[in-house]
Amino acid sequence: MRIAGAADVLNAVKLRSTLLAVLLAAVTTSCCPVGKAPAPIALAIAGIDSKESIGGPPLAASALGCLQERLVSCGRFKVLERLQLDAVVEAQRPLESGRLGKLAGADWVVYGAIMEASMRVMPGTNAPQSVADVLVHLRVIRVEDGKIIYSSSHTGRAESPDPTSYGALLNRAARAAVEKLAGEIAELAP
Repeated sequence: MRIAGAADVLNAVKLRSTLLAVLLAAVTTSCCPVGKAPAPIALAIAGIDSKESIGGPPLAASALGCLQERLVSCGRFKVLERLQLDAVVEAQRPLESGRLGKLAGADWVVYGAIMEASMRVMPGTNAPQSVADVLVHLRVIRVEDGKIIYSSSHTGRAESPDPTSYGALLNRAARAAVEKLAGEIAELAP
């Protein structure tokens, strides 16, 4: 009978280690594929409200468009089409946010409002500058339990030497605020 030498023991250990590594890799890739990102969160944007005295529907539409663009482009969300959400709302009035989100197939629902908008003219070095500030508030509700998982406000600012560009300047300020908020919301996603 042959007695195992150090080389034989070492080879047996290497073989067991290799087999264990292969088995672990097979189990891991079949259950949790390596490098595969989690499924994107289905997100419905219920809208951004703006009173007529604070810029009205045109300002809200600009902010909403920016929010949709940013959340789609980050790749962490499956943003539901606004028309799809509107159809659910029309069919099921009145709804609480959880039920609305479930009917639309959303995991999260985003609500927003333009809280303040102001324009002023500031003295500049060469010419006066028109300055717009817009305060936007967004809140995200998790549909499964109705919990508010995000609530924040940001003020966006835009400046221009053109004193007649009030509408465009307000839109740029609203988009600046929404971009900050959308970045924070994207960080919530796994």
